[in-house]
Amino acid sequence: MNILFVCSGNSCRSPMAATYFNHLCKQNKIEDALAVSAGISAEAGASAPEAAVQLMSGLGVDMSAHIARELSAEMVENCEAIFCMEKKHLAHITKEFPAVKEKARMLLSLVDSKLGVEDPFGGDDEMYQQCFLGMLPALAELADRLIRSK
Repeated sequence: MNILFVCSGNSCRSPMAATYFNHLCKQNKIEDALAVSAGISAEAGASAPEAAVQLMSGLGVDMSAHIARELSAEMVENCEAIFCMEKKHLAHITKEFPAVKEKARMLLSLVDSKLGVEDPFGGDDEMYQQCFLGMLPALAELADRLIRSK
């Protein structure tokens, strides 16, 4: 299963979600899932902020080689599920790629929340940590669903 996480700049939220989700899959021996990330307004080629890299490193996840990429039609077509950080990301996908709207949803809807994941870009280390901790239950739920579906 190919999973796509989407945020604005593809430097913080979606790459943290994708790299940590892939880490969860590896830990749980889920071999048929791969997560990637993209941004609706990404500066292609930009690296992840040091705060995000350090946070992930502290969790045993290497995000140092992340390079931001712009969301494309090929990306949305080549995945089975799309998880958005904010309602504006979901609205962008359903407008620009209406054929894939059935597989797109808010990340936190996995834990019955209607909230979005706040963007920590430009914030301090605590903002990045709060952002990640806000996503963590949904990422764990997604991994659990894949484990239960086997």
